[in-house]
Amino acid sequence: MIYKKIEKMTKKIQNDNRPQPRLLIIDWILRFFKGALIGTGFILPGVSGGALAAIFGLYQRIVSFIAHITRDFIKNCLFFIPIGFGALFGMFLLARPLSFFLENYNAQVIWGFIGCIIGTLPSLWKEAGKEGRHIPIIALTANAITGQREMFLKNGIDDFLAKPIDIQKLNEILGKWIPSEKRVDAVQASEPNETGETKPEKTESLSIPGMDIEAGLRNVGGSKAVYLDIIADFCRDLESRTVNLRQALDSGNTKLYITLVHALKGAARSIGAMETGEAAAWLENAAGKEDEALIRRKNDELLENLRTLSANIKAAANQRDSEGGGLTVLCLETLRSALSEMDIEAVNKMLLEYSSLSLDNQTREIVAELEQHILMFEYDEAVKKIDQLQGQSNG
Repeated sequence: MIYKKIEKMTKKIQNDNRPQPRLLIIDWILRFFKGALIGTGFILPGVSGGALAAIFGLYQRIVSFIAHITRDFIKNCLFFIPIGFGALFGMFLLARPLSFFLENYNAQVIWGFIGCIIGTLPSLWKEAGKEGRHIPIIALTANAITGQREMFLKNGIDDFLAKPIDIQKLNEILGKWIPSEKRVDAVQASEPNETGETKPEKTESLSIPGMDIEAGLRNVGGSKAVYLDIIADFCRDLESRTVNLRQALDSGNTKLYITLVHALKGAARSIGAMETGEAAAWLENAAGKEDEALIRRKNDELLENLRTLSANIKAAANQRDSEGGGLTVLCLETLRSALSEMDIEAVNKMLLEYSSLSLDNQTREIVAELEQHILMFEYDEAVKKIDQLQGQSNG
């Protein structure tokens, strides 16, 4: 079959690492013919250009190029130029003959299309099975009950993890089921210890009453920058959480109230505010069961706990602000450059780094607004915020 012959020649060239001009020309011609056959798939009913791209081993590279268009842009363009020309050639070459045969030999052509469809199925099946045909299923539950893990495994679930999420356990499970060649390692926030576990960053300068900082850091993989960003978001949400809890309780909407305290319980525990989390857990279990007066009293205690926690977090942030440091013009220019190049991975990394800097309240609010604009793909507004920050730095 022509598909297999072309693929065999391609592998032969790839296995020969010598940079001979003749081999480069042959490789260019082969890519051209692959593109031509893919182009025919765009106009032949029943034959998929995408399927042919997968058969020729090009589909994943096309998807990767589109997803990360700025990465190795020139190299990828040079690679796809013959394929693009070939696709155009294939479409225009077959357009007129196809029209003729459909008008004069309709039945034969239709059966030919059916044969093409059937002919591509074995290659597609082989391509799809290269990485195995089993998709691992990992169960995530809110509460760990005795025997739950065994129940899931017995019913076909591959692995199990109970909340609250332990990042190290999650990484172990992902490492178990994701093939090594498919893993993309993020930049580690801290160095692993001798046992291979990631140790949280040192937090001597970070102390907040009512919070277990070490536990909170473990929950975010040990990154101090990520942790500070999360507790800042937690503080920003406290006012709306407080209002929503009061309204749900006053309106007698028990179902909504349980949902709200459940969310608060998870958020508090994730940042290491264990006392707040336990108070929310009690209200979640007691709502609708205990005396209403008791619920209201416990709810008031919870809200007072939240106000105290918020004040403690802000006091710690103000202490860090007084230690100096902050955003420099160079930092902001680097961020602007990454944003203009649509390098969102670099942008997110820089924003996380900024969250660990000592910033005054006004600057921190502008950075938070900047993050929201980027999250909503409002890049023009994000650039305006960068300009505002630069104005402050120059001033």
